[in-house]
Amino acid sequence: MDMDDLKKKAEEALPGDDTVKKAGEKVREHTPDAADVPVAKAEQWAKDHNKD
Repeated sequence: MDMDDLKKKAEEALPGDDTVKKAGEKVREHTPDAADVPVAKAEQWAKDHNKD
């Protein structure tokens, strides 16, 4: 297995932006209001780093 195969497998393993958004929404539903800011930051971080 060469590096291109590994890169392709890694890209396929990453969740899509919709999945990340839905997970963020579920977390927000079940956490106190004060946790919204860290959850939003985590969701944005995942979206930003999903493109790499």
